[in-house]
Amino acid sequence: SQHNLAQKDNKILLAVSGGIDSLVMTDLFYKSGFKNIAIAHCNFSLRGEESDGDENHVRQFAKEHDIPIFVIKFHTKEYAKMHKVSTQVAARELRYSWFKRLRAERGFDFVAIAHNMNDNMETVLLNLTRGSGLTGLTGIKAKNEYIIRPLLFATRQMIEEYSLQNGITYREDSSNSENKYNRNKIRHLVTPVLKEINPAVEENISETSERLYEIESYIEQRVGEIRKELFHYNGDIISIDLKEFKSLIPNKSICYEVFKIFGLTASTTRDLMTIINGSVGTHVTTFTHRFMRDRETLLITPHEIDQISTHIIQNVEELNAQKGFSAEVVEIDDNFTITKSSDTACLDYEKVEFPLILRRWENGDSFSPFGMRGKKKVSDYLIDKKVPMVNKEKVMVLTSNGKIAWIVGERIDDAFKITSNSKLALVIKKI
Repeated sequence: SQHNLAQKDNKILLAVSGGIDSLVMTDLFYKSGFKNIAIAHCNFSLRGEESDGDENHVRQFAKEHDIPIFVIKFHTKEYAKMHKVSTQVAARELRYSWFKRLRAERGFDFVAIAHNMNDNMETVLLNLTRGSGLTGLTGIKAKNEYIIRPLLFATRQMIEEYSLQNGITYREDSSNSENKYNRNKIRHLVTPVLKEINPAVEENISETSERLYEIESYIEQRVGEIRKELFHYNGDIISIDLKEFKSLIPNKSICYEVFKIFGLTASTTRDLMTIINGSVGTHVTTFTHRFMRDRETLLITPHEIDQISTHIIQNVEELNAQKGFSAEVVEIDDNFTITKSSDTACLDYEKVEFPLILRRWENGDSFSPFGMRGKKKVSDYLIDKKVPMVNKEKVMVLTSNGKIAWIVGERIDDAFKITSNSKLALVIKKI
């Protein structure tokens, strides 16, 4: 009622493992007058006869209370091996996927999970230990779309007392007593010490996480406003004026909140702040994006932009078929004109040796720019042309016999230019 999780006439699917929490939750729903409830039980086949015993116990409970039940048996270890995930992750993915499917097929309004106040405290402590932003300290949400957690108000001790007073028999998962899982280490080794310091530690941490959730909601609203002011979109590329950045983002914590949607972590946030206050041309990468400073602008690009492969081109037909290009060999006569557009290269066909290589430029590359004497490093040429950092990284070169014939979209090499003695031209257009 406090969190307005569900109404009495809602159709609710209860996730029941056979342990004390889920059976107490089911008993509370049953005694509170919720008529449209059903049980969903997952047998993960992880503990042999013990897993089958859990299933039989839940089936018997459902029968005694005349509650509809759905049961599924998973081959969890095989799934974990196939998808290269831990057993715990596999079990989570399997059960939540099944709950989602059951809800859609059977028309349930909500799926109820029996997390309690101690589970919430353990989650907050684990997130704090691992290193977490504000979101990790807000704990387990009472409602997340169609998932509801109506037992978050109750400590584990309250649940045990209720079970004893109401004669609820339950199954004990033997793995709960082992300390090989981090959550169990918190439960068995850390929580007792914290309760010695403050017997109401569960309630205090729960209240704190709830306050932090309300603060986070306010911060998220402000962060959304900052993003609207800062982000300037050009296709997949986001550019940010660094003067605006410094006026709107006062510290590292706000920086993390603004950019965490691009995969930023605590350590990469520190690196990003170094870029902002550091030299031009440095960059930070996350799993999904790259942050680059280009003069007084911060550029954010998805990784896909940088994934350009090398292409070996055997003849003109293959060059013409290359995505983003057209090519033809043209006879040089009185009607022939050299196109001055930087997106078109007019090369002396007889000076070009196949196969050609189309690749991204590399440090150390040099060429003789058309109309100039001597060699010039490609990097220096791009700097002189004031090519933006994000575009500079995507620049391609077309090479012939190891020599750069054309910096694509920029300039050809002087050695491949058309002269009065040229008879055929290879005309390549960047589309």
